[in-house]
Amino acid sequence: AVVAQGKAKLDKLNDSSKECDAAHIVVNSYTPHTMNSLTAQFDQLLKSFKLTANSLEAQIVAKKALEVSPEQLLELKEVFGVFDSDHDGTLTPQEFKEAILGIGIDISSEELEKRTGRKTELTMEDFVQFFIQENKSGDSKEDIINAFKNLGGGETISQDALNKFFAPYPEVKQFMESNIVDGNYLSFIEELFTR
Repeated sequence: AVVAQGKAKLDKLNDSSKECDAAHIVVNSYTPHTMNSLTAQFDQLLKSFKLTANSLEAQIVAKKALEVSPEQLLELKEVFGVFDSDHDGTLTPQEFKEAILGIGIDISSEELEKRTGRKTELTMEDFVQFFIQENKSGDSKEDIINAFKNLGGGETISQDALNKFFAPYPEVKQFMESNIVDGNYLSFIEELFTR
């Protein structure tokens, strides 16, 4: 938003400069700056801003690296970039909702608003933090393994156990039957947690 405001002011100055040129005013006694010098300074400021933003993002990513794998961070950065249509490093709430849907998280607009604090601009840090919190709010890999161990009574789960515990949820039961080969729920869980 600040960059857009600066660009708008620079555009206004450029319009004024063109009016001065049309009126054959070559020297402005009120300022030593020219449009060329102001444009160069603005471009340099943008470069500096982007370098600082990238550096801060790298620091944030390094801090989050303990909670998110490098592959996940790369994927999050790519998804964020796709939905950051104006490339200003922020997403609107609607873009943010579409981006999290792009990483497989589907929540209502109301829930998103509640969880993001009604921000009008969301950053890459917000996106990574949301992803981390979403993953923390679910069960851990160990929790899922222990649940299957309890349901199956050991290192595998039988068709009878799947029928007994998942009959009320036909879609879930069908999904597990087609993905758990020979009762080997460990491979199934490993696959779930590496997607």
